[in-house]
Order: sequence, then structure tokens, then C-alpha cells
Amino acid sequence: ADVARSLLSALSKLGFDAVVLGGGRVDYDPDNRRAHVYGFSYGFGKGDHEFVSLLIQCETDIHATYDNSDNLY
Repeated sequence: ADVARSLLSALSKLGFDAVVLGGGRVDYDPDNRRAHVYGFSYGFGKGDHEFVSLLIQCETDIHATYDNSDNLY
């Protein structure tokens, strides 16, 4: 849970300011090169799943889908 907290702490010690805009989960199926973005973070709220899925597709050859439902955690 809240895996970003340790990263935020490390970045802060290096002099960087960072803000987490939300969270969620990514299920990845390496055999089919597919990812699905969903859910939310109790500590950071829900991220922009559409943007994350587009980012995955633009930066990799992985097909990504998303779901904005709050019922998938």
C-alpha cells in the first residue's frame, strides 16, 4: 500500500519536490502484452487511468485499457 511514500521521501532527501496525483493498480499480462489500469489509492485517491493507459501504449508496445469505476479495488 502507498508504495510511492518511500519514493517521495527519497526524492525529498535529494532536494526534489514531488506530488502524487493519484493511484491505482496496473494488471499486466506479459504473455499477451496487455495491461489494465484500475482502482485507487486510499492514501492518494484515484489517478488519471485514461492518461496512464495512453502513456503505457505510447511508450511501449503494450495494449492498455482502463476502468474508472470505484468498485474495482
